[in-house]
Amino acid sequence: MRHLIPLALLAVLAACGGEAPSTDTRAALVEDQYAYHVGVLAYLYGYPLVEAYRREHNDRLAETDSALPTLDPMRSLGFFEILNLQLRATPPEAGSELLMAEFDAIGVGPNSSFSDAALSPAAKRGLERAIRDARVMLEAGKPGTADLLGRAAAYRAGQGSESASEG
Repeated sequence: MRHLIPLALLAVLAACGGEAPSTDTRAALVEDQYAYHVGVLAYLYGYPLVEAYRREHNDRLAETDSALPTLDPMRSLGFFEILNLQLRATPPEAGSELLMAEFDAIGVGPNSSFSDAALSPAAKRGLERAIRDARVMLEAGKPGTADLLGRAAAYRAGQGSESASEG
């Protein structure tokens, strides 16, 4: 993934006619890349939590009124909103403080309140790309994602939530 930043810088340089990009352009690029990388981690970590919430929510809807639209946040920034709510509701496991600090830096962690309206355009672009790419990683079963998903599932089960037994 380290090759993404130089390629992105080349694209910015090309768009600027070969001149050095402005400070604002460089700052937006760094923000975009940071949001992307942390967003991928947050998506992979939070997928089991958000998926369990989605299933539980949709099951409740089906019981009350099957005509209501179901919730599908897995392809939108709504994913990060639900992850944020889940992480705020139950404290993360010990030893995940650094990861949670990274999540907080993009507004997703347990000490934040996520709002896609408050995101800068660069951070929003980064998170939208993170959703798309993390989904591809999950579907392809990339090495390392199973361990991350297993840790998230163990975290959810350790919280004693009823949704853990469902999904």
